[in-house]
Amino acid sequence: ITVAFLIVTVLVMAMAIVSYLQLRQVQPYSATIIRDSSELVAYQDLAQSLSDLDANLERFLVIRGVEYQEAVDTNLQEASDSLAFLQEGDDPTEEDPVLLEELSNTVEQLQSDVQAVLALEPDASSREINEYIFVVYDGIEKAQQLQEELTTLTLEELEAAAQTQSQIANNVVTQSVIFGIIVTIFTIITAVTTDRRLAAINTL
Repeated sequence: ITVAFLIVTVLVMAMAIVSYLQLRQVQPYSATIIRDSSELVAYQDLAQSLSDLDANLERFLVIRGVEYQEAVDTNLQEASDSLAFLQEGDDPTEEDPVLLEELSNTVEQLQSDVQAVLALEPDASSREINEYIFVVYDGIEKAQQLQEELTTLTLEELEAAAQTQSQIANNVVTQSVIFGIIVTIFTIITAVTTDRRLAAINTL
């Protein structure tokens, strides 16, 4: 009985240790999922800011209202805030730093170009206005493309981390079931064996 108890105890402790080690592997992936989810929100905010900038800048060029100029400035600030949050993130993928730096430079140049458009005099020539507008909208398009690429990369990393985490959880469940079956079978065998031995003693 003592030997059987010790064996069952060892099996249970082994199951607990293996499960603990497996679950510890989940922590890094959980951190990755949380980080990537926050980055996806930031990329969506950046996309919305660029889209609003496109619309408000067009309204400003047509109407030249002060409210649209303020809206354009707000959109630029929102884009900068989203980029600042993304650049504070840690442990990026290998592709992210290069693309993120390029996106940051593009948005920075875009801010300068937009301010130049806002500073144009009402009596500026159409040619001058068109040159600035072409540069600005080219910058917006480039920023949107980079944002989409980074969003795709982040989403792929998020899906990979979620799949790995799910696989680890499935392994823990499978191992727990296997260990549980082994312990149950061994306990039943021990109980039957012990009962037969006690029956022999009673007969004697």
